[in-house]
Amino acid sequence: MLQIQEEAVSFDSHGTRCAGRIYVNSNQQSPLPCIVMANGFTGTMDWLLPEYAQRFASAGYLVLTFDYRFLGQSEGTPRQLIDITKQREDIIAAVGFIRQDGRVDRLKTALWGTSLGGGHVFYTAARIPDLAAVIAQVPAFDMVSKEARAMVHFSVAFKVKFLFAALVDWLKGLLGMSPHYMKVYGERGELAVFHGEDLRKKFQNLQSNSRFWKNQFTPRFYLNPPRYRPNEAPRAETPLLVCIAKNEVFANPEFQEKIARSLPLGTYKIYEADHFDFYHGMLSEVVEDQIAFLNKWV
Repeated sequence: MLQIQEEAVSFDSHGTRCAGRIYVNSNQQSPLPCIVMANGFTGTMDWLLPEYAQRFASAGYLVLTFDYRFLGQSEGTPRQLIDITKQREDIIAAVGFIRQDGRVDRLKTALWGTSLGGGHVFYTAARIPDLAAVIAQVPAFDMVSKEARAMVHFSVAFKVKFLFAALVDWLKGLLGMSPHYMKVYGERGELAVFHGEDLRKKFQNLQSNSRFWKNQFTPRFYLNPPRYRPNEAPRAETPLLVCIAKNEVFANPEFQEKIARSLPLGTYKIYEADHFDFYHGMLSEVVEDQIAFLNKWV
């Protein structure tokens, strides 16, 4: 009988406490294969990740989820700071932490990341020894180059307002002042990353079901967005699965496929879906494919 046990944990990442949660089937014998899960843009571990983690744990994996520094239940100020360098450090620290757990087989550790976290695990995998596998779900590999740029288009006026907000926030950070926040999701006319009637209910659901997620972030992030290239890929012997949304507009699905094809053990699966469908409605199908991939390599 499956008995998924949840344990609140914490670990140190460069002097700051990161909050985490372990999911494990308490009836299984050690050592266990392990998955470390990295969330997306502003995501906290009390939303989305529990559904994935419970299914992975039911399949025999010990799973660690966590909040990046400055977000959710983790420490760090200013709050809601999106810092890609520090988030990558947090992922590496999370792997180091869970590999010290006596229940874990350190040579059977996999990384899983979604959206912005999907790009992060692609990059950090090359910097973590002895990884068994990597899953990048609707990943943000490159937010700079024309080849990989998002398919969604913003007006010139919006881009100017966005840039101004980012510069103000960067300057306030430089001066040690409180951030100049922007919304993650906003109604028509509001300055926010995401808009639209189709997303309203999804973000309302997120806010009502996540105690720690906040609809704000530091826009200075967009002055130095990630740009993960093939030469920063996981090691040649590390299997990589890229899960792609065919109707993706917040990245370029063709570029995601190109990245997967560029690696010796890279593979990909394309879904008739958009970016947010992976979090609403098709989780079972995606998890089944991901477990099959993990069982093959881990």
